[in-house]
Amino acid sequence: MCNKLKTLWDNGDNKRANLILFWIELFRRSKEQNTRDIVELADVYSLEHLMPQSWEENWHQYANNDDEARKLIYQIGNMTILKGSLNSSLKNKDWETKLNGDGKLKNHIKKSADLIVNRELLDKKAWNKDEIEKRTKILSDNFLEIWSIK
Repeated sequence: MCNKLKTLWDNGDNKRANLILFWIELFRRSKEQNTRDIVELADVYSLEHLMPQSWEENWHQYANNDDEARKLIYQIGNMTILKGSLNSSLKNKDWETKLNGDGKLKNHIKKSADLIVNRELLDKKAWNKDEIEKRTKILSDNFLEIWSIK
């Protein structure tokens, strides 16, 4: 089953990953019995690759080559959903800037902290292979639980 999930995440289908993360958000809200504000989730969300697809400039310390980078970039644990306008301003920024902004950048991940799938990112000092793999495991477990797959 893990290999099938890995294929599902690794195929680079941003629309599918966006939808899956949205489902996981709804699932986590229902587990917290936090359904009162689900209507607010009608915003348009876009997929953000935390380690960006254009990784070379700000993320070179995490990958030695394109193959190594791709293995990290397209894991579901390296993706999140952000309110539409946030994504385009974050693009290829380093982790600190993506998380907290840079003074000039008004948008950052903490602006989407109302989403449960983003709360787990807020205390991360660095975003690296270990963090990506841990989060991939957590999100995959959520996915399996949502669809009762064993």
